[in-house]
Amino acid sequence: MKLTPLELCQFVDSTVDRSYATFVSEAPLLAELKRAGKRLARARADVDELIIEAAKEGHSLRILSKASGVSHERVRQLLQRRSSDG
Repeated sequence: MKLTPLELCQFVDSTVDRSYATFVSEAPLLAELKRAGKRLARARADVDELIIEAAKEGHSLRILSKASGVSHERVRQLLQRRSSDG
């Protein structure tokens, strides 16, 4: 039995798992989310490096915290980890 392209599309559409179809239609959104996640990771790494540089200049943990938008405890942990890494 040979189907026309329209019939084939209708048949495939009637048998497609709707949850998969939703996933496929959201693929561009998921791709954008993945790109945003990569930008976020890069921004966090940049902030960490700048905190380390500013700490070398002698700024306090609380000043670094306020400037970077992270807790002073996070700044302390970052600097402690960096100093133990060598």
